[in-house]
Amino acid sequence: MEEKVVATVAYALLITGLLLRKNRRVHPWLMLSGIAIDLTLVIVLQIQRNVIQDAITETYNVLQGGHIAVSAIAVVLYIPVLILGARQWRGRGGRTGRLWHIRVALTAFTFRSAGFVLMFSM
Repeated sequence: MEEKVVATVAYALLITGLLLRKNRRVHPWLMLSGIAIDLTLVIVLQIQRNVIQDAITETYNVLQGGHIAVSAIAVVLYIPVLILGARQWRGRGGRTGRLWHIRVALTAFTFRSAGFVLMFSM
C-alpha cells in the first residue's frame, strides 16, 4: 500500500509540473522530483521484490500486465525526457529540441497516466 502512496505523490508532482510548464523556475524541479521519486520506487520494488523477474515468469491478468508494460515504457521514456529537458534548461535545446522535449514528455506522461490508473489492479 505504501508504494501506491509514493506513486500518487510522484504522479501529483508530475501533474503539477505539467500545469506549471510555463513557469521555467518551478516546472523543471517539479518534473524532476516526480520522475526521481518514480524511478526510485521502481528501483526499490526491483530490489525488494524482483519485480522484473516476476513480470517475466508470473502470470498476470490483462490489467496487471498492462500496468507493467505501460509503466516500463514510461520509465524508459524518462531518459530522453530528462536529456532533452536538461538541454532546454541550459538554453541549448533550440526550437526543435523544445518540440521534441514536449512530444516525448507528453508521450511519457500518457504512459505514466495509464500506468497510474492500472496500478490499482495490482
